[in-house]
Amino acid sequence: MTKEDWVQVEKALSGVYGFAKIKADGRLVSFSRGLIGKNRLVIATYIDGVFEFKWVLREGAHLERSYLKRSEKFYYTAAERAKLKKLPKKYQSKIDKKIEQFSPFWNSGAEIRRHYQKTFASIELVEVIG
Repeated sequence: MTKEDWVQVEKALSGVYGFAKIKADGRLVSFSRGLIGKNRLVIATYIDGVFEFKWVLREGAHLERSYLKRSEKFYYTAAERAKLKKLPKKYQSKIDKKIEQFSPFWNSGAEIRRHYQKTFASIELVEVIG
């Protein structure tokens, strides 16, 4: 995709409602901007027209995860980690353990662009509305 194509996608997904379709490594990926809560706007991801909850579960490895937003968080809160650091060294091996999470929701088109440019070799613009 060219820089102008990404500008179109980001512009369409920056309003209250918008829609974009791209083809990334042969899979059709749709992005739809909309409300998921009382005051929360996000960009939802659909792979080949569907989203399956099993893709975000921790069990199993799903190829579709590469199309979703990845994040990490600490297993223990900051307060819990501070308490655990007072324990002897032999008990501290898992204090900084992190959990990998996947989400179909993105905050901005720029996030999508950065992730997809790093992850996929071929990206084509199919359709933009908005």
